[in-house]
Amino acid sequence: MKTQQRVAIALLSAALAVGCGGEEKAAESGGKPVVTTAVKLADLEEHIEASGELHAKDEAAIAAEVPGQVTQLAFDEGQAVTAGQVVLEIDPQKRELEVQSARAGLAEATAALRDAEREYGRMKVLRERDVAAASKMDEVET
Repeated sequence: MKTQQRVAIALLSAALAVGCGGEEKAAESGGKPVVTTAVKLADLEEHIEASGELHAKDEAAIAAEVPGQVTQLAFDEGQAVTAGQVVLEIDPQKRELEVQSARAGLAEATAALRDAEREYGRMKVLRERDVAAASKMDEVET
């Protein structure tokens, strides 16, 4: 095995000697001219043109609690918004009419309750005096 190593070392040495000795011949044979420059530190500007589709990293579904026509957007496209932030205004006129209608219904129901309480109190007094029939008292209680 030592003989094989010696042969390999000899071949390697010969190859190196031939390779090193070839410099003069390459210069003499008129090889291709080479241009060199000094290395300098600079910022690299990179510009890439491409076509494709962009998709948002985060998306949110927006749903109104009430139906109606949107009258105002309270954000600009692409602007970040936070949870609970008002992002649009729905026409308040229809809601105001519904509120007024509900208030009128409440006032009517309150008046009906007062009448029923008054009738109950009157009937209770008459029943205690045994002036009103028990069936009339049952009607008022229900």
